[in-house]
Amino acid sequence: MAIEIIPKKAEAKPATLLNFLFYFSLILLIIAILGYFSLFLLQKNSKKMLQKIEEKTAEKGTPEEKALEEKALLYQKKIDDFSNLINAHQSNLKFFDSLESLTHPKVFFSKANLKIREGNISLSGVTDNFEILGQQFLIFQKENFINNVNLSKVSIGKEGKIEFTIEVSFRPGQFKY
Repeated sequence: MAIEIIPKKAEAKPATLLNFLFYFSLILLIIAILGYFSLFLLQKNSKKMLQKIEEKTAEKGTPEEKALEEKALLYQKKIDDFSNLINAHQSNLKFFDSLESLTHPKVFFSKANLKIREGNISLSGVTDNFEILGQQFLIFQKENFINNVNLSKVSIGKEGKIEFTIEVSFRPGQFKY
């Protein structure tokens, strides 16, 4: 067996595909990190420049333009407030027109306690007999916007007429403008 005094040089390994992919992905990672930070800095600088430009354009407005803008904003607020009021307003007139069309010709209502937002009314009235009172009750029950009808008080008056109180509940949003 021969002993060699001079060691042989290690053979150079050819670059394998695995080594190539490792270094390639490492380079891509470094490029992505550098790209992220450079885009972050560019975005920050762009925001600062945009803010400066907006401040300059705001300063260039004349006092007349600013006063006109404030006046326009004030009118816009008034219009919005008025439209909110109109949208929320419910018309008693519409309700009483409907009540008039639903009232029997021989029924006389002497007192009405209307709570249009809650959707109910208490009607006190007088009629000649129980048959007419029953007809009035049925007229209310058959109407589609009326939810419930309750005859809460019935009595015979001094002159022999029927005195009554009817509680009627209806859909509250029915009578909006």
